[in-house]
Amino acid sequence: MEPERTQNFHDRLNQWVASQGFWFQLRYSMTGKSGRGSGLYHFLRLTARAMVFLLVLSAVAMVYLIKRVDTESFREKFEGRIVNGIEAREGKMEGFQRVQGKLSISRFAATGKESAFFTDVDLRDIGCRMGTFDGLMSTWKPGVITAARMDMNLRAGTRGADEAARLGDVLFKTRPGVEITGFDVEEATVGWGYSEFNRGLIRDSEMRARKRESDWWFQFKGGTFSQNWLKGLQIEHIEIVCDGNGLRFEKGILRKGNGTLDLAGLTVKGKEQPEVSGVIRMKNLSLEGMLPVSAESLLEGFISGELKVSGSTNLQEGISFDGRIVMGEGDGLMIRDRVPLLKTLRTVDVFNNYRRVNFHTGSFRMKTGGGRMSISDVDLAAGDLMTLGGNLVVRHPSKEEKILAGDSAELPVVVPDKDETAQEVDFTLRRAGKESRKNENKDAGVMGRYEVRQDDRRFAQETAAKLAESLRYEGEFEISLRADAFDQSPALKATYPKNEATGRIPMKVPIEGTLSVLTLKQAEEISTQGKR
Repeated sequence: MEPERTQNFHDRLNQWVASQGFWFQLRYSMTGKSGRGSGLYHFLRLTARAMVFLLVLSAVAMVYLIKRVDTESFREKFEGRIVNGIEAREGKMEGFQRVQGKLSISRFAATGKESAFFTDVDLRDIGCRMGTFDGLMSTWKPGVITAARMDMNLRAGTRGADEAARLGDVLFKTRPGVEITGFDVEEATVGWGYSEFNRGLIRDSEMRARKRESDWWFQFKGGTFSQNWLKGLQIEHIEIVCDGNGLRFEKGILRKGNGTLDLAGLTVKGKEQPEVSGVIRMKNLSLEGMLPVSAESLLEGFISGELKVSGSTNLQEGISFDGRIVMGEGDGLMIRDRVPLLKTLRTVDVFNNYRRVNFHTGSFRMKTGGGRMSISDVDLAAGDLMTLGGNLVVRHPSKEEKILAGDSAELPVVVPDKDETAQEVDFTLRRAGKESRKNENKDAGVMGRYEVRQDDRRFAQETAAKLAESLRYEGEFEISLRADAFDQSPALKATYPKNEATGRIPMKVPIEGTLSVLTLKQAEEISTQGKR
């Protein structure tokens, strides 16, 4: 009976153990009388404790990795890596944080070294991807970096070939530990050039930039484009490819009024003195914004033609345009009677109306560069009312002309600098105020450059508008009028006889002086003779 009772006990025990669950059965099976089962049991206990320790350690490490971006030392190292990576002389970052795998920076500003492609930059509301282990155990792949606003001044050129080569390395070299895909900026403002003759600006445009195998691709939509005398053209679509040779405009449609300006094919070769070359094509482009403010009340219209572009953004002569303007369908130049000569012709010619003279056919050559504009080979016609031919040069005044212009009894009580005319004294006062604000902003460090940059641009615009009023116009036009123009004035008919070959009255129109006095002397003479 003893074996049966023992067997019965073990059967009942096995049934009870089976009802206790897997882990209890595992422990029970390893507590047998043999040493092997006991050793396995102790090994399992040590393994379980090690696993618990590793889990705790992993949790602590994970908390550290998550919180490390909140430490000052990490922020400083991260800021330093960005500053060194873009060849900046100094840089500052504000509002740095990482939340749920996304890095955000409220503002980053920097000034560039001589080897950098920019002189200064200011970015707002920056965002990108940043995982827990990025930059530590794997390459950081932030994806497309976004920003709400960017304001950047590009470097116009370098001081030598070596610097130009280093500048290219900054743009195209691969950086260990990080792979940048591109940039998206909602409102980008990009400026270049250092003088009135080579200064350009893209303002408040939506920008996309993508890094490709051997180049960068840029796209701009919206906002405005300005370069020299082309001011405030609306950007429809610009695409630029930047590689080791420089920049190339693959697309470039700008608008003014109902007209367009096409920049496609324009190139900028990357050198210490970047060379600009190509052809721009205008179609029914409005003159609004292309003329000095003082001239907009006298002349308006739409023009078409092709202009060859040359020059450099790093030379005092700046960028030049040269080509022929041909009046086509939808084109025309309208001169108003605010020009003294037209106003006088209205009073002495009772048969014809000179309130607005519209030239719809013909052509002329235009060349700009180095602060000069020449209009030559003019051959325009306003129906049979008037024809216009001749040449014109617009230039900045000489030092002697500036001195003579300063001889005024209504000057501000300010002593001008050497070689500074009285017309520029008002700008001396503004310049002093600007320099004072600039010094104040310098105390704010690199973050203060944004305000300085805005002051510089506003002052440059004000200066250009003011100096436009002092531009000198010189040359000679010849107009022709209808044969009956002076039928009511014998004196004028004798002074300006009809050309029998053409049946029209030719009249030489000398051009000399500032815009405000053009044709004034001749208009007064015609008025005096007409009254007789």
